Amino acid sequence: MFDLFRKTLLGAAATLALVAAKADATTYNFTGANGPSSASIDFAPNLTATAGASGILNGGTPLVTQNVAGLGVNGSPDLNPGNIDGAPIFSSEWIEFSFDWAVRLVSVTFGNVDNNDQYDIAFDFGSGFGAYTNGILVASNNPSVFGINIVGFRVRASGTFIADGLLGNDDFTIARIETASVPLPAGGLLLIGALGGLAALRRRRTVA
Repeated sequence: MFDLFRKTLLGAAATLALVAAKADATTYNFTGANGPSSASIDFAPNLTATAGASGILNGGTPLVTQNVAGLGVNGSPDLNPGNIDGAPIFSSEWIEFSFDWAVRLVSVTFGNVDNNDQYDIAFDFGSGFGAYTNGILVASNNPSVFGINIVGFRVRASGTFIADGLLGNDDFTIARIETASVPLPAGGLLLIGALGGLAALRRRRTVA
């Protein structure tokens, strides 16, 4: 019975260690070079970027693009395929970032930013995407710091007629994403305590 209990605890500990190792702190730097263009692009160790677009001119399959300033969207067709933009009015481009396991989103850094750029963001906490938070001024929030546990998020250009006119002026790239490990849950801490107790009990039995 004691051996079965010990094996169960050790197996659970190994699982927790594997999860913690997967969620180590990671910086995804998308700048510095031109990369492939595709509907979705995978980035090691656990990130997938997928393009989306809607509106008057965006009739084809949107593509994630990568250039020296970071990730953008080619709305196909697109007047500015290197950026995520909201041109023309009533159009919108976005990138959806999905993680293979839950991470703590530390920050998102933007490129090609000017004083008028605004973005919207939505999060997936594990049960699907929630509503967008709209109209965040990039210049005042770069990098944008979050510190929340998620499995995915979307960033889109805001693009409103009042703020941007017919041609829109919200256009930027995603330059970097920083993630960290998800804090160990209370159950994990209890397991660590149980393993410590198991080790102490084993020592006592050895002495006896």
